[in-house]
Amino acid sequence: MERNRIVSRTRARVICVPCHERKVRCDLQDSHNKVCSNCRRLEQHCIPRRGRRHKGRMLAGEPADIFRQSDSMLRNGAGESTPPAGSPIVGDRATSAYRNPGSRSFIASDSVLYEAPLSGNIPSASSLDDWKQIEQQLQDHSRRNITAQVGEPLGRALCDSFAENLGHWYPFVDISEIDLQTSPLLGKALLLAGSLTRRIETVDDLQIPYALYQQAKEKINSSSGDDPMTLLQAITIIAYWSLRPPSVVSLDGPWHWAGLAMRLALQIGMHRESTYSRLQDPARCRLIWWHLMNSDVLQAACWGRPCLIQFSSQDVQLPQQLDLTNIPLQASEGITRLLLILRKAMELEVSSPSSTVAALIDWHRALPLQLKLHNLAGTRNTYVRAINEMFIMYFAIIIHVLFRHDLDKDRRPRASPTTIVASSCMIRLYEEMYYHEHAARLGSVHGFFLMLAAIPQIFHRTQIAEKETLREKELDLICAILKHLRVKFGGSNMVLNRILRLRAESQSNAGQDSVADAYSPAGGVSAEDPIEGVDQLFPFPADFSTNLDLLQHGESVGESHEDVMIDVLAFESSLIDWSMDNSSNFHAMTAADFPLSAMSA
Repeated sequence: MERNRIVSRTRARVICVPCHERKVRCDLQDSHNKVCSNCRRLEQHCIPRRGRRHKGRMLAGEPADIFRQSDSMLRNGAGESTPPAGSPIVGDRATSAYRNPGSRSFIASDSVLYEAPLSGNIPSASSLDDWKQIEQQLQDHSRRNITAQVGEPLGRALCDSFAENLGHWYPFVDISEIDLQTSPLLGKALLLAGSLTRRIETVDDLQIPYALYQQAKEKINSSSGDDPMTLLQAITIIAYWSLRPPSVVSLDGPWHWAGLAMRLALQIGMHRESTYSRLQDPARCRLIWWHLMNSDVLQAACWGRPCLIQFSSQDVQLPQQLDLTNIPLQASEGITRLLLILRKAMELEVSSPSSTVAALIDWHRALPLQLKLHNLAGTRNTYVRAINEMFIMYFAIIIHVLFRHDLDKDRRPRASPTTIVASSCMIRLYEEMYYHEHAARLGSVHGFFLMLAAIPQIFHRTQIAEKETLREKELDLICAILKHLRVKFGGSNMVLNRILRLRAESQSNAGQDSVADAYSPAGGVSAEDPIEGVDQLFPFPADFSTNLDLLQHGESVGESHEDVMIDVLAFESSLIDWSMDNSSNFHAMTAADFPLSAMSA
């Protein structure tokens, strides 16, 4: 009979994780905006499930390629580039961390890298498994090529690449003094770091760095410790390896290796000035110590974890004036003094950033002219990558500090004209590096800097068409740089996916009545607690940044209101938790905490 006839149904080949967990029908494969009707109704993230499903029976006349096309669209959707050949960014991304929540590392809720867990026990859509896919391919290749070696020409090229790209980060290394044959321990670490400064777009490009990392790690683990300073340098340099994202617990990354180096340095006694009189080459040893101090405070700022070395527990003098003809080395000294300001702000927990702002202003004033971005006439100085990176850090600290100050009554931060200007200045410097072919050679810490730069731009709403176009281009540039870094640095891939989601969410809110003027007239913070001198943080010509004019809007009306809007609803995104539960509040700091001796270059 007709009523007893079994109707053949199509079984969806593409479904989302939430629907699969609840065992309900999912229409994701037929959705044009990559969100199924269930997730849209429940206002939750729709995460494609990558698991294999049986084909089932199809209705007569139904084209089979619809499923293949739909699956391809989900894998290579709008806003994401197709993963390069040899680098499959695939897998059931969310389920691994969901099944093993203990594998998630601690990232404080006041860090811009923090991602709040989604409601309903739905796992986050962060690409936690991407690095596993890459690492598995590298391991498989390594087993087939056990005797992978670096010949003399390639070794020289990698050392030269280290000196050219990382000299300002590792000023204690003099490549001309190192023999790769007689110093295999330090040599392997140098070759590893040098190989990571090269353009790496696919997993195949990462095979040599991975082999060098394994060799360097083996050399470190088998070291007798007879030469502790060489061992310390090797451990410090191997921390440049950062395939795994900071969101997973790992003993193969900067947090582990830098921590190991710090403990070894403390064991040697390098936190005490009196130790250096008995060390061979005390000037070099002092540079190593301050590199570790820099790494410590940067990691604390990135992930919201406490500094491993408290400033009060050490009394080591700052590095002496370096070769005035060596700009990268001078930039290294400027970076150290800049991070000292950040460290004191974080450790002393000041309630107002006014003293930090004053210290940053003094830092810039004390810089030698050759280290500044512009000469006295306002003309841009010759491009030097080390100087660009130093000033990117300068602008990043401004955003980092003000984000924790610009909180409304609900303890949500408000993007201010100051943070928007700092963001645009950062992106201008990144643009210069991008066109000089240096973007693909940046280190993993730039994932954090790029995240800081992206947030003000994502939530900055302007009704001026020209500036809105520039804002989109600046965000496109950030994503383009992260795509260069995503294969070799898991954190960059994590940040890229995070920015894409925040950007999509902000755009989806753009049509709603969620845009409000979140700025007060003066300086971008509440009238009750203004920050004096923020405009002095940007002593640059007007054409340096597209948004420098925002600093003057406190004294003007009209067009300024159209240009200082913020998407308030987007700031309530589940992708950012600004509860500040473990925050570094800023209180009780005075200008005396920043002596000129710690800021002059």
